[in-house]
This record gives sequence, C-alpha cells and structure tokens, in this order.
Amino acid sequence: MTHPMEVVIDGSKKTVTLGDVERDAKLAQVDGMRSVINKNRIDAIERQISVMQSLENVYVKRMGREAYERQLLHLVNQLPGMLSTGADDKAKYTDEVVEHGYDGVDGDEGPWTEFLDRDDLPRQLRESDGVIIEEGYWINRRGMALMTSTMTPETNDDDDDDGGGNDGSGIRAVVCLCHGYMDNVSFLKRVQFQRFVRRNIAVCMIEYEGHGRSDGINALVPRWENLVEDAHDYFRHVTGEKFPNVRRVFLMGESMGGAVAYDIMSRHRDSYDGAIFAAPMVKILVTPPPFVVALFERIVGHPGTLNALSHLPWAPSRGDMPHLSFKDKDKMRLALMVPTKYGRKPRFATARELLNATRRISSTIHEFDAPFIVLHGLEDMVTDPRMSEMLYNESRSSDKTIKLYRGMYHNLTTGETDENIDIVFNDAISWVTDRSKR
Repeated sequence: MTHPMEVVIDGSKKTVTLGDVERDAKLAQVDGMRSVINKNRIDAIERQISVMQSLENVYVKRMGREAYERQLLHLVNQLPGMLSTGADDKAKYTDEVVEHGYDGVDGDEGPWTEFLDRDDLPRQLRESDGVIIEEGYWINRRGMALMTSTMTPETNDDDDDDGGGNDGSGIRAVVCLCHGYMDNVSFLKRVQFQRFVRRNIAVCMIEYEGHGRSDGINALVPRWENLVEDAHDYFRHVTGEKFPNVRRVFLMGESMGGAVAYDIMSRHRDSYDGAIFAAPMVKILVTPPPFVVALFERIVGHPGTLNALSHLPWAPSRGDMPHLSFKDKDKMRLALMVPTKYGRKPRFATARELLNATRRISSTIHEFDAPFIVLHGLEDMVTDPRMSEMLYNESRSSDKTIKLYRGMYHNLTTGETDENIDIVFNDAISWVTDRSKR
C-alpha cells in the first residue's frame, strides 16, 4: 500500500508517495528534497559504516581524524530519518507548519487527515462524544514546532461535582500528560484519555521533539533536558492561557514520560499538585558497569551531545517492544498503523540519554516528596514493577499511593483490554478527584 504525503519545500507544497516497507526512507530536506532510499542501499550504507567503525584506526591514519569523521557523518546522514535540520536545531518547516497547519492540523489535507479517515479505526477518533479536542503546533525555545493537544468537556454541566476545586466551568482539574518513548498523543490517547474529560478533568498533551508529528529526527532524543523543558514550558503556557482559574494541575507520565514527569515535578514543585506515574521508567533494572557506560559515552559522546554515531539505531533493546507493551493485540495493530511509527532499535544518543536520566533519577528517589500515585502491571516486561515499589517505599512523600495490577502489561492506558483500561483510569481519576476537593 502507498500513502501520499505533502511536504513544504521553498514555500510550496509537493506531493510524494511513500510505501509501507518499514525501512523505506523518510523524506528530508537538505538543499532540496532527497529521493526515497531503498532497502538495499540502506544495508550497503550500514555495512560501510560498520567497517569504518571497526577499522577506525586504519582510516584515521590514512585520511586523518577530521576527514574520517566527516565521511562517517556523510554516510550517517544518508540513512532514513537521520538528516539533521542544521546546527542551530531550528524547525524544518516552522513557518509553514504554524501558518498553514501542515500535516492535517486545522483541517488541511495531509497523511494524518487521510489516515484518520480510514473506516477501520475506532469510531471515537472521528466522534468525540461530548469532548472538544483542539490540536495545534507550539514553538519551543529552539524554534521547533511541537504538536500539542487539549481535551475539554463540551458542556459546562458538572453533575457529580461537589463544588470543590473547579473553575465554575465544570472543569475540576487539569492533567498534563508526558507520553512514552516512540509514542504520540495524536491517535489512541485521543480515545482512551477521554475518560478523564468525561469526569470533568481536562487533558493537555504534547509530542516531544522527534516523536509523532513534532519536528525533529524520528525517535532521536539528543538531550534529555529538551524533553523536560519543552513539556514544562508548554504545560505552564497552556494552563495559564486556557485554564487560568482551575486550581489543580497534575502531571501524568507513562514509561519514559514517567521520568520526564518526575524531573518536572522535582524542579517545579510549586507548579503542580501531584503526579500520576504509569509504569514509570525510573531506574534501569540491570545497570551496565561504569567502564561500559564510559566506553559507550566515548563512542556516542557525552550526555547532551551529538556526533557522527549518535543517530545510529543500533542500541540494544529487550526485544519486540510492541508485543511486550500491548496485551491487547488488536490495539497493538492499531498503534502500528500510524504514519509516524518508528520500527527500529533505539538510536545510540537516545539510549545514552535514557540511561543517564534513570541513573540520576534512581539516586534521588529518596528526596522525592511530591504527592503521587504509581500504577504498574505485574506482567510488565519493559519497566520492572519492582522499580515502582522502590519509588513508593523510598520516597519521602507523605501522600503516596501504589496500585499493582495482576496480569497487566506495560501499556496500561492504551494497550490493555477495555475492562483493564477502565480499572486503571478509575484509579487515576479517583486520586485526582480526591485531591481536587482539598
């Protein structure tokens, strides 16, 4: 199957066609538009990079360090989805994205608009059932366009509210979501997180750099602080502008987003009233020895930096992440249909940033004193439930709750059966509601 994709080049839109082959190259713009790279060429490039890495000393002696790194970077930049947007890290199409609603925002036709028109998708993606969903691009400090979404009740009625904690419009609280690695907020979360809204809890969401429809290299986290700063900046912006009278604002973080939410909560304690952690990535169960970490950083670069190898998708992973994350295979099939899915191993820089963040977070858990609830499936094979127990036991918070779910996998909010998802959301909603009355 092929899908038309609109891209903006020199101010004008052009339509190209991409196939479904997982390793087809993404379109990119570097002094014009590169053609789609086929699988055989990708294999050849990766083999050449591997040879240059293994024979680094020989190449450096023959051509010099600078020429070697330049040639390696040239090869890396020919791999799909790895082309950078320039040294200043600006958005590729910022002006066009914001003004014209590129990629289906504000009703313009694009791959997401066409994708959401498919008749084999959940009905709730097209019919929001009393929920107002607003999407748009927000520009971060680095000039990048990041996809955002808010969900609010369509009516102002609040039949089950007892008068505590809402702003008079029926909204009792706001939940700001930090999603997980390789995830997005444009698809299944638009369906499942409506549960919050039907209980008069507004939801704000943002897709990180390199995730979903946001700008950046697909699945690349070049600097952990970018995720934390962008998410907090947007949450403060949207809650101040859209919900100025709502007294209670909570963070929610799933998997990698749990670590993002942890850092935001730790640094901006007065801005949020508590955190919901769903299968949070707060510690790597088996941490590599220090000499391995040092060697890894020598190859990939120190945290927050990029070199010729940082983009390579060769970092070890625990296996088929979708199968490990989704208990409901029908929902997994839906998740793998999205046009922006990333089907390769983690990039080296991303793996380095996640490792560094969790090492730091795990060493500060005993200092964490914010109100929180942690939710974890006991059959989770991606993030270990014992790490959530450690967070609960070691944190010094006086208001903490833990819920462990027998038989549930990693993706608690979009990957379980509907009955299990109801259980998880009911626990989260009850926790938020109780604290919104105080």
